Amino acid sequence: EEDFNIGGVCFMGTTGWWDGSNGSIGINQRMGLNDFRLIYDLCDEGNLDGVVWGRKAQTYLSNRMYYLRHHHPETKIVVVTHHYPHHRSCHPHFAGSQLNPCFGNRWEWMFEKYNPDVWIHGHTHAPFNYVVSEDNPDADYADLKKTRVICNPQGYPMEYAVPKEKIEKYYDDNGVELLHPDLEIYTKTENMSFNPDLVIE
Repeated sequence: EEDFNIGGVCFMGTTGWWDGSNGSIGINQRMGLNDFRLIYDLCDEGNLDGVVWGRKAQTYLSNRMYYLRHHHPETKIVVVTHHYPHHRSCHPHFAGSQLNPCFGNRWEWMFEKYNPDVWIHGHTHAPFNYVVSEDNPDADYADLKKTRVICNPQGYPMEYAVPKEKIEKYYDDNGVELLHPDLEIYTKTENMSFNPDLVIE
């Protein structure tokens, strides 16, 4: 967890790991998600479902936003997490998936309580760009507290400009170390609406 201020804008970042607020973590999630096999310290004694990391992130974000809203209310807040923070960032294609608890949290209460200006997240491989506003039918839209949520993922490469195997063979045949960026030469990705030039204003 870390935050820094640039020109009156506080950027705070954390993985935002799952904390159990989006559903319980059980055997189906442990067997169905690679994270449980590939991240060696994800689950250890006293943290068998991995939620301790998410609760730590939740506490960090809540404490920092509380401090800023009460002591520096003029500061703009931009939150950056890997996991999604709001149910609206669950793509309809994955509605009802047993793995959803591992992809995001139900942190709507943070939007209502602290009103961050922008929240950027990933993990879903599906693009999102929406506004969460307070539920106040008596207020003009311009006066409502609003948070813009952005997810602009590239996703996995789907079609390489040069076959991946050919690149790997060339490097192997010539005794040259293969660096990851050398494989990032592709013409099609999982999310074809990915915008590499996206600017958030």
